Amino acid sequence: MAAHLHISLDGTRVLSFSEWLSEEQAVAHIEAVWAPVLARFGGTGSLYRHVATYLRP
Repeated sequence: MAAHLHISLDGTRVLSFSEWLSEEQAVAHIEAVWAPVLARFGGTGSLYRHVATYLRP
């Protein structure tokens, strides 16, 4: 439905914020877009980490 990418002015932090109509759509987006990007740059860990997932109540 929507996705936003914010990069800090000094380039040390990135915030990805996306909104989807269903959890399935969000998972598909993460697997198709973010998983390959993170894999290319070394995966999650010290540089990249998942902070939170918020689902509509």
